[in-house]
Amino acid sequence: MFATKRKPAKKPIITKNKFANLTKKDWAESNESSTENRDISGLTYRDVYRR
Repeated sequence: MFATKRKPAKKPIITKNKFANLTKKDWAESNESSTENRDISGLTYRDVYRR
């Protein structure tokens, strides 16, 4: 149909992993903060799926 064909845009490659340098203490702090901030309902994965 058209005279020119466009190639699809490539996804950018992430060269740096921001999670690679986290320590166990960092993971524990992030998990603790995420369990405290569960909006109004406070539902967890286990509450929903009973697993």
